[in-house]
Amino acid sequence: MKIYFKWALLLQIVFSLAGNAKIKFEQGYFINNQGVKIECLIKNTDWRNNPSNFLHKLSEKGDINFHPVRFETEFKNWMTKADAWCISRQLWWGHQIPAWYKKADILKENPIVSSDSPGVDYVQDDDVLDTWFSSALWPIIMTGNHENKPNDSLPTSLLVTGYDLIFFWISKMIFMSTELKGKVPFSDVLIHGLIRDKNGKKMSKSLGNGVDPMEVIDKYGNDSLRWFLLSGSAPGNDLRFDDKKLIDSNNFINKWYNVAKFATTLASEKDIRELSIKDIKLDNKIDIQTYQKISQLESKIEKWLLEESSNKYNISLLAREVYDFYWNVFANKYLELSKYSSDWKPFVFAFKKLNQMLSPFLPFVCEEIYQSIFKTKKDDSVFLYKDFSDKEKFSKIAKDKSISKIDIFKLIDFWSADIDKVMNFTKFHVKDVSFEINWNDKKSSEILSKYISKKKSTVFADNTNNSLIWQSMDDGTIKLFSIDKKEVNNSINSEINAFLFNKYENELKRSEKIINNKMIKANKPDLYNLELSKYNYFKMLLNK
Repeated sequence: MKIYFKWALLLQIVFSLAGNAKIKFEQGYFINNQGVKIECLIKNTDWRNNPSNFLHKLSEKGDINFHPVRFETEFKNWMTKADAWCISRQLWWGHQIPAWYKKADILKENPIVSSDSPGVDYVQDDDVLDTWFSSALWPIIMTGNHENKPNDSLPTSLLVTGYDLIFFWISKMIFMSTELKGKVPFSDVLIHGLIRDKNGKKMSKSLGNGVDPMEVIDKYGNDSLRWFLLSGSAPGNDLRFDDKKLIDSNNFINKWYNVAKFATTLASEKDIRELSIKDIKLDNKIDIQTYQKISQLESKIEKWLLEESSNKYNISLLAREVYDFYWNVFANKYLELSKYSSDWKPFVFAFKKLNQMLSPFLPFVCEEIYQSIFKTKKDDSVFLYKDFSDKEKFSKIAKDKSISKIDIFKLIDFWSADIDKVMNFTKFHVKDVSFEINWNDKKSSEILSKYISKKKSTVFADNTNNSLIWQSMDDGTIKLFSIDKKEVNNSINSEINAFLFNKYENELKRSEKIINNKMIKANKPDLYNLELSKYNYFKMLLNK
């Protein structure tokens, strides 16, 4: 409906009294002395829409899920406090308002207005629609619903946008779809933050702190920028742009390239390209555990992205888990262990599988690696590799294999992180230290002993001739033995056991505190399940 603005008339008078004789008014415009229209006159009427019943109608049409949930409250607060929406603008561009009326009637209290021209005496309003009004039609137009086709495709699944557009755009799209189509435009809204400069300031031309993405891609690569955004931005939170973070992303990609280079040194190009899942035989527990962990990670990624959970759209948490496994478990440990294995096939095929799993995160890098190492036919692609079309084909390789309760990679973590502390604590100086594992798996024991001996021989080298064996039993018992199998004196073992007991006890208490937190259990099930598994693991080590 038309609304009167007396202040608009006063503003026109101010302009007319400004003393500029070269400006004159004519037919609703400011016109200069050359007769050029330079600006519309401010009108004393405009078009408005009242969204007062919007939230009530929305609850009848269906719910919209906001991620994170806190933005749903912000959305409702905006709409309950919103004034009437002025949808008309005096601009040169835009959709002209489809309102026809008689000029003589427009100032009447209830003028006759039509969306089409009823006759020759009617004129179309000169105003154009507000930009947000036009853009609010996007879900309807892009899905073809403006043509009233029978196969109505609303609602769509997901809208991804920034929190600064909740009122300006999101609310307008929801309002428009519920009013015109009787349906919500989308079922989920993922809210991301803003990318700010490294000092936390909003990027702007006036401050000169903006970043050209194309320059970033030229310098660091497309996938480095992609990984930086995926791994560093939690939903709803702002992200600070820093070159150091891009360098870290680039380092991760270089690490994966180096793993690819190592894989090519293990066999001929022909053998690697022809390698398939039927060629894989897992005959030691190191390979078995690795394949089981890869299968678990694949299932976790699938569950994370496809099933409903509190962290469904928190890709940054998932990216951290992917990073931790790829960098710390596969590239740092399994690769090093594979150097002492006589069978190259399990490592290369595991790398091939992981490269395919990483491709949604780093599509260009993973495709380049696949094309250069594994491609077998002209139209082959990392996304189309047939052996990975069914994840069960991979998981069944290690399925039903007997496995120790001790996680080999956690054992190596313990060695790397804590053996220095143990040696310093007991004042025991050794020249060489090795593992002896009661697994009934000679191949794994040999590989692990060579790995530990190689890794630690330089760290503990001195002039003594002492040599110890670090024995880890399936029940979690840890013992030190001398080279002639005589057990080290009880005082040293007691000190070491006390050290380990305190470490495990502290970890157990930390995990117990987290799993007993009702808020974490209700709102962060993934974190709760992770800490529950840690709790059970340390409980087993302590024989509780």
